[in-house]
Amino acid sequence: MGTIIQAQNTQQSSHQSNYPINTSSKKDGYQLSTSRYAEGYSLRKQSSTMTANTLKWIRKHSDKVLPQAPLERAAKILSIGCGDGELDIALLEALSPLHKIDYLGWDQNSEELALFKIQLRHSTCQDAPNIHIRLEQVLFDEHSAPNETFDLIVISHMLYYFTDPTQILRRAVQKLSKHGQLLIVHQCEEGIPSIRKQLFQTMNLGTLPQPSSTIKHCLAQLELPFLSHRVMAELDVSLLLPLEIKPNALLLMAFCLSEELLTLPLPMLNIVRETFLEEAYCNTSFCRAHISEPIDILLVPNVR
Repeated sequence: MGTIIQAQNTQQSSHQSNYPINTSSKKDGYQLSTSRYAEGYSLRKQSSTMTANTLKWIRKHSDKVLPQAPLERAAKILSIGCGDGELDIALLEALSPLHKIDYLGWDQNSEELALFKIQLRHSTCQDAPNIHIRLEQVLFDEHSAPNETFDLIVISHMLYYFTDPTQILRRAVQKLSKHGQLLIVHQCEEGIPSIRKQLFQTMNLGTLPQPSSTIKHCLAQLELPFLSHRVMAELDVSLLLPLEIKPNALLLMAFCLSEELLTLPLPMLNIVRETFLEEAYCNTSFCRAHISEPIDILLVPNVR
């Protein structure tokens, strides 16, 4: 059986979610639009080694990601906030030689799901007989959680957007099969989270970050054991070096802060730019600047 893609425009429930988006001190109109978010995401990914280094780790350690795959049926994988699919497609390519896979990808951004389908057409997953893929436009909460359980649930760079990650983690663990596992990819305190914290405290920009230390604390509160693996990465912010702030420089900063900066006065924009560059290590001779941004990969087995 070949790959099957099922795209759905699932509407978010009209009920109030128990997992509120992290919009502390954010004013209406200051969040990035769907299209600006997609553009910012693409720019940030091109400027960082984070995705590439995460993919290297996953390909090398795929046996740790799905250590107890079922033999009698396909391994069921849910990705919460699957985005454009780059990480998940690499994961599927690494696992498919050994396992039959039933994959479900959820994301609320339709443009990211469209990119997922484009990338899928250029992957080995497209015609793999042992991979079944479904994509659905939906937000993960108590009303939209699937009735099925999964052998692996992927939560990659998604927990930043919730005021209380504990509730999402608790709900995700409830959807694990007996020998299932969570795979969490999340930024550490260094780099962009440090910048976000500073600008939130001094200028009320963006929201307070939720670094990996926060996620580890949430897991400890839930009494969930986990293995933590550190992956080093860096963000190229060389486009911030010119004194004149170009559109792409503005978009990169806006995406990193989860805050639209188009209407911010120029003196405040310069403060934001300087804060980014203060965090960077610069080589002015070559007009290059990079920010260290390590990530943690957390493996959380089901111990219920």
